[in-house]
Amino acid sequence: MDKKFDKPNNGALFAVKSKTNPIQPDYRGDIMIDLKTFEVVNNTIKVSLSGWKKPMSTGGVFLSLQAQKPYVKDESQPYQRKQEIQDDDIPF
Repeated sequence: MDKKFDKPNNGALFAVKSKTNPIQPDYRGDIMIDLKTFEVVNNTIKVSLSGWKKPMSTGGVFLSLQAQKPYVKDESQPYQRKQEIQDDDIPF
């Protein structure tokens, strides 16, 4: 893995330039996953990936990746609607 992407839970995808078969991937790359960050259940983990397009110094772009725990809505907090403003409440 490139030194630039050896930070835990970060990686990159680069466009495949020598694609010779339509079933080959369009992008390839690596990501280093710190398993201590994620809950392992039955030898599997669920990872939420985020990606950002970034320019390469040689031209073109690549996708910078970050792995995180998936977002889980806190069901213990009740949903609160924003109070609607009534026209009568406006002082003008």
